[in-house]
Amino acid sequence: MPRTLTCKRCGRQQPYRPMGANFILLCPACRAVLHLECEYGYGPVTPCHIYYREQTVGTVTADASRVYWLGSPLLAAPKQLDGKGLAALEQAAELAGALV
Repeated sequence: MPRTLTCKRCGRQQPYRPMGANFILLCPACRAVLHLECEYGYGPVTPCHIYYREQTVGTVTADASRVYWLGSPLLAAPKQLDGKGLAALEQAAELAGALV
């Protein structure tokens, strides 16, 4: 069932429909994180997709060493993230928001 989310930064309302698990929605107005949904267990689950409007603008993955990476069609090559767990997802969302 669709619902409406309100951006905490700019106040814009955005229709939202569940997209599964492990995703981040960026606000279409200010590109802040509008919603982050992740199946937590021992840490954020990857891959985690980042959406801006109707486009996938990034995907966060983790390798066997628990190093997190942001892959995006807007980047020439995947970018290694400094953070771990939720901090890595937040860093990826910020980077992806700056790219769009």
